[in-house]
Amino acid sequence: MEKRKTLLKGLAVRRKAAGLTQEQLGQIVGLDQNAVSRYESGLHLPRKDVLIRLAIVLNCEVKDLF
Repeated sequence: MEKRKTLLKGLAVRRKAAGLTQEQLGQIVGLDQNAVSRYESGLHLPRKDVLIRLAIVLNCEVKDLF
């Protein structure tokens, strides 16, 4: 099975640099851990408002998540 490439390459990097687990990031942003996992694995792309919340929490610009 081919591994999916994620559009949000920077999300996991930024999350880990912030010292957050997927569950912790999800709680802060208002998502469940499964949603964060799906974004990081490339299964889903978050809505614009979610991207903005993720960028705010991770102290970066939305473009840095890609």
